[in-house]
Amino acid sequence: MSDGEPGSHQPASAGLERRAKVGPLAEGLRRLADTLESNQALYEPIAFEREATLLAQCFREFLCREPGLHQVSETMFRECRAAWLRAWQQSPREMERRCENLLGRLPHHVADESDLSWRLHLLVEVLAALQDPARVLALTEAPDSEGPGPRSGIHVEDRGATDALLLWGQMTTEEFLLSWARLDPDLVRRCAVLVGVSLTRPNLATKRKLHALAVRMFRNTLM
Repeated sequence: MSDGEPGSHQPASAGLERRAKVGPLAEGLRRLADTLESNQALYEPIAFEREATLLAQCFREFLCREPGLHQVSETMFRECRAAWLRAWQQSPREMERRCENLLGRLPHHVADESDLSWRLHLLVEVLAALQDPARVLALTEAPDSEGPGPRSGIHVEDRGATDALLLWGQMTTEEFLLSWARLDPDLVRRCAVLVGVSLTRPNLATKRKLHALAVRMFRNTLM
């Protein structure tokens, strides 16, 4: 099946096979941010302000329009994303079976698409079909491979903090820093405890360290 070609035997979902090509844009913005930061001493202030104002205006306008491009609620997507990826990492065959039973078929990989991206596109399809985060999260529950009774050991996992770290680990450093003011302080504290970061004074270096450890946790989980 070609990328975005209509004419699938399931026309209702054919549009979902077209993937938004955000990679080049995201990479370009990251390179631009790095260049601006490293070259800031070189710029002539008045000329730079003129050009940067135009760029910032276009960027603000795009950010205002961006939510209208979503296929499903961003709130639902973020609520389910960490648990969804963890379930795929732990039980990929079971998740494939559950999704196929729900949707009737699984979306095709498209060119240059990673397993991570494919699974997130599948999450959007499932959310669009169910329109209920609780039902989507129910799909991520582990199979009953163990009998009833307490698990061995006495460690109790902070699932909320783990999910938050896995979610932050998928963000760029810039995204994480921009979202800091909106994060729940108690959740941030629990996450810091989980990865051994002191938040007595959450300065920029501390925030970057917390994000770096979240990225490491996410990558380790994905592996």
